Amino acid sequence: MYRSVVDPLIIAVMLAGALAGLVQGISGFAFVLVATAMLAWVLPPDMLVPVVICGAFVAQLSSIASVRAHFEVRRAAPFLSGGLLGLPLGFMLLRVIDVAVFRLCVGIALMVYCSIMLACRTFPVVRAGGRLADGGVGFIAGIMSGVCGLSGPPLTLWCALRGWPKEVQRATFQSFFIFTQIVLLPVFLWQGLLGPKTLLLVAAIVPASVAGSLMGARLFRRFSDQTFRTLIFVLLLLSGAALVFPAVHAAFS
Repeated sequence: MYRSVVDPLIIAVMLAGALAGLVQGISGFAFVLVATAMLAWVLPPDMLVPVVICGAFVAQLSSIASVRAHFEVRRAAPFLSGGLLGLPLGFMLLRVIDVAVFRLCVGIALMVYCSIMLACRTFPVVRAGGRLADGGVGFIAGIMSGVCGLSGPPLTLWCALRGWPKEVQRATFQSFFIFTQIVLLPVFLWQGLLGPKTLLLVAAIVPASVAGSLMGARLFRRFSDQTFRTLIFVLLLLSGAALVFPAVHAAFS
């Protein structure tokens, strides 16, 4: 009986990990959103979050090698510092805010803004603010990561608006994601979320995530900077839709 229940679930987790890894390997982000959209229907939240974060972590590690030469500590430091300050605040806010409403607001904002950006013939480039603005974005991303694991949208959007080459963008925001995921994993252990059943699913998603991520990293090299920026906005638009859909579905079901 246990085997008949677990086997289809493991297959679903592996398929979600492979597809999310492919998207992450191409874009450098969106693993959590893709995997969550596929697995939220079959896993409870206390299993879903650690399984998805573990898959995202190994996917990031396996694909960041393709842009490691473009990583600069000076560029990444403000984001990492801001994220380190924002994460504890996000954990505290998690206890007092309605996460569903928060996700809905983020989703609507992403859909509106990215639709406008995709309608523009040229993307704006933001050069003002310097390291202080970068740190502020890292702070917001840290809060969002602590609240609901959504550090990707503000960081990838900001890096795209900075007008950096695609390799620099990826090296910057992927280093942030790996940093926040390293912080989150001990939290899962402390909260007792990595039980035997969850670890079984983690063991299933890890190799699938790595395989998908490596394949996506190869495809990434074929994109121009302009095409990559367009891809980022398209994925953020779809991410926004993925956040809004559950609320709309719940309202009309």
